[in-house]
Amino acid sequence: GLLQTQSSSAQGRSQNSRDPLGYHRQPAPDLHSNRMLQPLRSLRLCANFVLKCSKLTDAGRGDEVYEAEELKESFAKVLVKDNLSEQAQEAYVHILATIKTQYDGKVKPLIKTNAPLHEIESNVLNIVESMYSELAGTVLEYDQRQVKGMLYFLTGNCHIDWKY
Repeated sequence: GLLQTQSSSAQGRSQNSRDPLGYHRQPAPDLHSNRMLQPLRSLRLCANFVLKCSKLTDAGRGDEVYEAEELKESFAKVLVKDNLSEQAQEAYVHILATIKTQYDGKVKPLIKTNAPLHEIESNVLNIVESMYSELAGTVLEYDQRQVKGMLYFLTGNCHIDWKY
């Protein structure tokens, strides 16, 4: 899984073997056991990791499907690339949890009350800009499209729905 920092080839090695680069550290403690973080533990870039087009299409957002797929897959590749870094894992957990919490508090209620699309979009943009600002100047500084990819990553893994 993504949070495992020990490679399968290293599992058979002695715990006392030297590892000067720290590549075979023990997995990070599981501090976050909620369902939202499961994709970080079992990320696989395969057929079951495809954003269901119907999620956005059913919500009247079919025009976003191509961009959503592109941005979501781009973020998923970042997760895979950083899978050995315990600090990066913890940061991604925080970022994704923050995006999910903001979405649930700001966007979900608007969708449930059939608010105008421009109001929903304005709040989505506020979430993206807020996270972009929070990450600015850090080692995890991403542009706004990459942050939006995080939102679509959550959508593709059934943590965010666009139709209620």
